[in-house]
Amino acid sequence: MFSLRVLCIYLLLLSTSHAEIRQESDLNIVQKEILASPKDTLVVFDVDLVLITPSDEIFKMQPTEEGGKFLAGVYKDLFKRYPRAEVDVLQSTLLLNQEWRTVTPDTSKIFNDIKSNGYRIIGLTASETGMFGNIKSLEDWRINHLRDFNIYFSEEFIDSKAGKLDKYIEGISEHYSKSKHAAFPIVKDGIIFTAFIPKGKVLGAYLEYADIKPRKIIFIDDRLYNLESVQEFCKKNKIDYIGYEYTALKEQAKGMVLNTKRGKLQYKILELTKTWLNDKQADELLILVNQH
Repeated sequence: MFSLRVLCIYLLLLSTSHAEIRQESDLNIVQKEILASPKDTLVVFDVDLVLITPSDEIFKMQPTEEGGKFLAGVYKDLFKRYPRAEVDVLQSTLLLNQEWRTVTPDTSKIFNDIKSNGYRIIGLTASETGMFGNIKSLEDWRINHLRDFNIYFSEEFIDSKAGKLDKYIEGISEHYSKSKHAAFPIVKDGIIFTAFIPKGKVLGAYLEYADIKPRKIIFIDDRLYNLESVQEFCKKNKIDYIGYEYTALKEQAKGMVLNTKRGKLQYKILELTKTWLNDKQADELLILVNQH
């Protein structure tokens, strides 16, 4: 009788998945956890503010309360004065002309070290898809941009065109009715573009569509709600899960004071001339203005 009870408890433990979320600013620590995991672990990376990020100060401070509040105010003002299509053109101009960098100098190396050790890496970004302002295809722009930094996701993941995942996503019709752009979740070159549908829903839809059944998922993202969305999916499907709230940019922004005068100038020049000035160019213009 005792042996039977022990066996039942053991089997119960085997059938229970482990799911947790940690906070980490050092990608080397995340890498160690991945390399200590089984080779069939699915490694999932967010893209913006985890792998790559804009270089200018205003975007370095985006993860902070001060930076986020400033940018929210800028776009609230623009949307008051311009139709969405015109704001999209401004935003796309910024995206195309902004200087980008990897979040840390060794980001690409760590990413490729994980791949070279035999782990499958898939991207999971909230990005929309299709045309956006002056960008003909957001997904192609993002894929090509990542390649500039030698970041290629695993090749074995099959693509999924617009509409193919819809039947696997609960509440997809409601999402489309509220969407501000005609954007559809797709998968291309190993990156899942969710078009702002919760990441856990779209990741789950793709895994079902592609018939992928991981025993463990490790997900790195800078937003807690995204990590919780994937955690919910993993718990429901009894998949072991570790989510990392990646805070490298927050650490880099510590001690920085936002130069709001420069930021306002950069967005005013963008609005008036459809060009983006980097920090150095904006500072030089501020000096000229102050001299007159």
